[in-house]
Amino acid sequence: MVALALSTLLLGLATLAAFRRWKLIKRLPLPPGPRRVPLLGNLFQLPRRNGWLQFKQWSKHFGSDILYLNVAGVSVVVLNSTDAANDLLSRRSSIYSSRPHAVMLTELSGCDWAFATMPYNDYWKQCRRIFTMQLNPIHVSRYQPQQLQFIPDLLLGLLDNPDGYLHHVRRSVGTSILSITYGIEDRNELESHITLVEEGAERLAVAGSPGAFLVDFLPWLRYVPKWLPGAGFQRTAEENRWYSQRMLEVPFATAKKLAESGMGWPSLVSRGLSSLATEDEPLGEKTLKDTAATVYAAGGDTTVASLQVFFLAMLSHPDVQTKAQKELDSVLESARLPAFEDKEHLPYITAIMLEVLRWHTVTPLGIPHVLSEDDEYNGYRLPANSIVVGNNWAMLHDERVFPHPDQFNPDRFISEGKLIDEDKVLAASFGFGRRICPGRYIGMSELWITAASVLSVFNITKAGKEPTREFTTSLISTPLPFQCAIKPRSEEAQKLIRAAADSK
Repeated sequence: MVALALSTLLLGLATLAAFRRWKLIKRLPLPPGPRRVPLLGNLFQLPRRNGWLQFKQWSKHFGSDILYLNVAGVSVVVLNSTDAANDLLSRRSSIYSSRPHAVMLTELSGCDWAFATMPYNDYWKQCRRIFTMQLNPIHVSRYQPQQLQFIPDLLLGLLDNPDGYLHHVRRSVGTSILSITYGIEDRNELESHITLVEEGAERLAVAGSPGAFLVDFLPWLRYVPKWLPGAGFQRTAEENRWYSQRMLEVPFATAKKLAESGMGWPSLVSRGLSSLATEDEPLGEKTLKDTAATVYAAGGDTTVASLQVFFLAMLSHPDVQTKAQKELDSVLESARLPAFEDKEHLPYITAIMLEVLRWHTVTPLGIPHVLSEDDEYNGYRLPANSIVVGNNWAMLHDERVFPHPDQFNPDRFISEGKLIDEDKVLAASFGFGRRICPGRYIGMSELWITAASVLSVFNITKAGKEPTREFTTSLISTPLPFQCAIKPRSEEAQKLIRAAADSK
């Protein structure tokens, strides 16, 4: 009886404290932001292109790292500094880890299987567990032979058809990820899958771009029939659904056949299927299928986009390229291609890739979070159910953290021949808190070996018009098309490339 009374008292005190906190928060002002109009709020001020630039400009104008917008009744909070993102998205992750319901992406385009955009719930935790179980830093090394397997094809493609460099990069990254995820090793079979997956991933990246479709802010628009003028998004969504389902089902069916026949590479799917029969690893097949599809959708385009930025940076900064090649030559002696075992002796290559991620992060606004309850930060009220956007681009171009942020300078990550400040880039590049990208280790591994291999045997220089530093506006932001000249560094480099391709 006494215990019951004490429990009731404690519950009452906790409820009273929560009520007082709620009342206190309600009295606080909202963060600063552009002036709103009745009903529509900031709907027509929401930037449709390069929103990361506008948000940073507003941040400077209002003298605040945190902004507030209201888009037709939807509260949007924008975080423009790493400190604010860490304080809220990481340290208070228990209330900042869900995702907004993306009507265009999940409901209309049928991409409800992508756990990167799922709400924070038990099913998300199951998918995340499978992902981290297979692709954590301890297990990354077991997939490195597969990543290396496709490097000679990339180099040979660049040697024989340098103008198609982007095609070769896409094929190399795509085949590597499909192999790691689904265990597919037959080249013809990989080719038949990769076009489907690439097209689907590109479409879904556009569908998930923050602010790209009004239906995400005005959900009632999803009932508009596709034949009405202005309802083109419905026709786009219909096409997206076809790709979404094919991305989910086709590679998984192939992987399942390979696993059952004991063929193909060891992969995320084959290892997951083998654990289905054990009591201590109860994985549902749907969970495994959804997780596998997410690996490519989340990792393929971002990796390719980062490598596009790498090529752009190299042709624009020949001094950086020369310095990197001197480091490579000192280790490889122009006698072989790089291996993962060389990484500790090639810190400048790692610094280049860190600067690539910083110079133009390919997810400049990340994937939005949702605040599950009213919160207070720095004297401001943050309303429950707000969409919280991390402006990664602003964080990585913060003059207080990265002096002269528009300059491409890998040396900012080198001190006395050793790497420094890696975490300053990795946090804003791969997300915060419980929604940090679990594939960051395998992604960095792919970026590093590709960059090291290309620079060891090729010179990347300008060709045609001077490239503009302009980028697309979508969930994954890539450089606008540009030309570059890719030529072997020497006769010995050509021989290395052909010998590596012939030895496979």
